[in-house]
This record gives sequence, C-alpha cells and structure tokens, in this order.
Amino acid sequence: MALSVMTAMVPQSSAQTQPANTGTPPAAMQAPPTSHGLKLVVKGVKNTRGFIGVLVFNSPAGWPEDVSSAFTSEAVPAQAPETVLEVHNLPAGEYAVVVLHDENLNKKLDRNWLGKPKEQWGMSNNPHFTYSAPSFGSARFPFDGDEQLHIGLR
Repeated sequence: MALSVMTAMVPQSSAQTQPANTGTPPAAMQAPPTSHGLKLVVKGVKNTRGFIGVLVFNSPAGWPEDVSSAFTSEAVPAQAPETVLEVHNLPAGEYAVVVLHDENLNKKLDRNWLGKPKEQWGMSNNPHFTYSAPSFGSARFPFDGDEQLHIGLR
C-alpha cells in the first residue's frame, strides 16, 4: 500500500525519453555469456545446522583440506536430507571436489582425539576410504561443460 501511495505522489513528465543509441543491442537480445556450471547434489545431510561447503581442486596440491590451494569454493546453508549447491563459471578441465557439513561454522573438518571426522564429509566419485582421506586421483573427474554430481556424505 505504501508503495502505491509513493508512486502516485511522484510527478509524471509528459516528455518521453529515449535511450541513447550506443550500437550495442539491448541485454535481452544479446547472447548469454558462455559459462559452465557444476551442480552438486549432496545426499545424506543429517540436519540443518551450519553450512554445506565445497572445495574444488584442479590439482593434488593441498588436497583435500587446504582452502588456499583450492581452485574455488562455495557454501550454502545445510538442508536435510539433501542440499543442492552450484559452482558457476568453471572452465573445462579435471577436478576433484570435497564437501563438508560444517555444523559449527568453524570452516574446518572437526575430528575426535583419534583423528576420526566428527562432521560429515564426502568427495566426488564417492571413493572408498580406510584410515586416511582418499587421493586426489580417486576423486578426480573430467569436466567439459554443465554437469551434475551426486555426493554422499559419511
């Protein structure tokens, strides 16, 4: 209601204004920019506390926990039992993804005194693991355009 009143109070000009001709077609007529998106469907999220964060690596350097070595990162609020996260403007190449359910918002994987993760995590290709994190090679996948990955949290 307040918006209607304010709109009615703005004086209307009888002069028509035309946009300047810059030689560039309007945005609606321009081709959309080329970009590749990686859609991650993160399954098995046990609650809605905190964020689901992803690190995207394009080399084994820093894999899987060194945030500064990651090619890019994203985070969204956790949604149970599944959270969808998108990484935009990713060039074609080979990548590996690690996902963390950061329940306490400290931006790291919390572990118990034995080193076992206390928060949920997962990786691209859902590789098998034993006592240490799976290698970059076991999580690596080729990316050449829009793609969707399903990652199960542990």
